Amino acid sequence: IRVEDKQVTIYDKNYKYRSSKRLYEFEKILGNDFIRISKSTIINLKEIDSVEPCFNGIMYIKLKNGTIDYISRKYLPNLKKYLGL
Repeated sequence: IRVEDKQVTIYDKNYKYRSSKRLYEFEKILGNDFIRISKSTIINLKEIDSVEPCFNGIMYIKLKNGTIDYISRKYLPNLKKYLGL
């Protein structure tokens, strides 16, 4: 789930959907299988393919559908905790 052009877009394996809900509302609804990785993105933890270091302490994440996104330093500790790092 990510914000694109000031609108929330939800991606699944085959389609993408638009929503009028805000990102923080999805955080409350989705539960423990989802985590925020940046100001504009929430991911499904079960869809992580790999996490790799980038530059300046930033890491990037690749999802099973091929999507690549950056994990901001603010949200990195929560992801590391989930991954056991």
